[in-house]
Amino acid sequence: MNTNSEVLGSARAADLAVWIADMFPNREFLQTRLRAYLESADSATDEEVHDE
Repeated sequence: MNTNSEVLGSARAADLAVWIADMFPNREFLQTRLRAYLESADSATDEEVHDE
């Protein structure tokens, strides 16, 4: 199964995650999950840069 970042590109997926988080600022569970996604996306981006 493809992840959002594989389909959309990691920068676009991260932008969408931030946009969604901004739309629902009081949803703590959603905010927590999106923060975790963004942190994992940042880690994956760092690993991709170092692999080249």
